[in-house]
Amino acid sequence: MIMDLLLDSFTVLAIAFAFAVFLPGIERKVQARIQRRYGPPVTTPGLWNIAKAFFKQNVTPNSPNPLMYQLFVLVSITSVSLILLISNPLWWGFLGFSSVFAVMGLFKVEEVVYLFMGSFSKSIMSLKMPFPDLIKGAKESDVRRFFEEISAARSLKMITLGSFPIYVALFVPFAAAGSLFIPNVVILQNPLVVLSGTISLESIMVLLSMWTPFLLTVPGIICAVVYFIGYNILTNTRPFDIIKPKIDVIEGPVMEYASVWRGFYVFFTGLLSFTLSSLFITVFLGIPLLLSNQTILFAHLLLIPILPILSATLKAFSPVFTFKQILPISMASSALAFIALALTYAGF
Repeated sequence: MIMDLLLDSFTVLAIAFAFAVFLPGIERKVQARIQRRYGPPVTTPGLWNIAKAFFKQNVTPNSPNPLMYQLFVLVSITSVSLILLISNPLWWGFLGFSSVFAVMGLFKVEEVVYLFMGSFSKSIMSLKMPFPDLIKGAKESDVRRFFEEISAARSLKMITLGSFPIYVALFVPFAAAGSLFIPNVVILQNPLVVLSGTISLESIMVLLSMWTPFLLTVPGIICAVVYFIGYNILTNTRPFDIIKPKIDVIEGPVMEYASVWRGFYVFFTGLLSFTLSSLFITVFLGIPLLLSNQTILFAHLLLIPILPILSATLKAFSPVFTFKQILPISMASSALAFIALALTYAGF
């Protein structure tokens, strides 16, 4: 049984990894088309960038602990992979991991990693000028501030206030189901997840007849909007990419990643997009990534690109927000999520 679980888990991760290398290209292509550009091939931003990175000469980052800095990106990949697994029916009931608190905790690990990245990197691009700044009013200081340190401070702010709304929004479907566990939330919306089967017109009609997604409720619509905002915050997508905008801190905490580690980081960005989309489809629609039911599996994979495409659309029109804009957006989104929670308890 353990071997079957491991084999199916590797299959789920293989599906996610295959999508992860193409999602960055899909987002770039959509963004380019909106801006009336042709854009890069779908395979270039993800698949080929990763492949090229593995053949480039490795360099030692300018860091107090270079190995630790490089390993942080693997920590991020591991935490996101675990979220994908514990939200999958394969792991439901396994040591009680499939709970909303486990998902939230692993997402927090992914967020905190950016703080550590910024603290462990000292980019050579932040060396001070070889001559003093003699402009009138210039502040004299021997303290050097690195781009990554600025990004680390911004990451701390995003951890404490920026990402809070998505956790409230994610909790609401569980409140509606009266449970903290993912299987109860999914089965309430889609009782057919306990069955296996192949794709057929009859199976599709049966699925639609018994399907009652949380997304189609008033609290569900509100939380979906808040979740989408949180999706862009967690993926550091414009307009919420203040921890690594190219206009001032270049790439912030990830600037020193090169060669194979740059490839791992590009792969991680695609995997994070896939996992956030997969979690939304599982919890808000009751359609998990279920290997034993081809109809549900196909529907899940078909819906995966929706959030990345919507995110690319937003990015095409957006500037970079500062905390003056992010703070009120975060507060308003949190308020909306709590309203949705109150509506849920009121029976809407």
